[in-house]
Amino acid sequence: QKSVASPAVSAVGSAPPTMSHSRDVSAIIAMIAAELLLATVNVTVKWAGSWPSARIMLVRFSIDLCLSLGLCAYQRCKLPGACEIVILLLRGLCYCSFILFFWAALQSCMPLGDVVVLVIATSPLFLVLSARLFLGEAIPRAWPVQMLLLGTGAALVNKPSFLGLAPPSARCPAWMAALPVGAAICGAFMNLASRRVKHLPPVTLLLANDA
Repeated sequence: QKSVASPAVSAVGSAPPTMSHSRDVSAIIAMIAAELLLATVNVTVKWAGSWPSARIMLVRFSIDLCLSLGLCAYQRCKLPGACEIVILLLRGLCYCSFILFFWAALQSCMPLGDVVVLVIATSPLFLVLSARLFLGEAIPRAWPVQMLLLGTGAALVNKPSFLGLAPPSARCPAWMAALPVGAAICGAFMNLASRRVKHLPPVTLLLANDA
């Protein structure tokens, strides 16, 4: 006897192509919206140059904390375990340090292109090396080529002065480059800690950052 699968079982077993396509489009739109909002935040920080970074962080994290608490209550998030709380606190510390270094670099005398290229080009470098050192993960063979393409693309878009693509700032000392590099290091450790708590809801990670 031949077994014939019912249409209901077939529909449950595989999602329609239109639904999968709709999810991909929604995800792409969400990523583009997130990048636009992040760019708006960075431009606002650069514009509010008279405010110290600590004051900007206080305002930003206070608003974010209220939004995260409301979203946690709406989603009925459960309290993480003790080990997870420690990792979340360390991740939050790295995140706050990243924001502090990055916003200080944005408000410094460094050109915006220099700041962006240094953060984008060095953060993946520190992340991969720290994952190899602390987690024992293998470095992909294609990673050096990817890093080269990443750095080249960021340099072509942002035109940093230290590569001769834009006029340098005569009054900006060289040690200012430690600010975006410090942001890149803190961002790498933040992403490294995220690997240990990737099973938690994203709003829980946001709440730990703000707390």
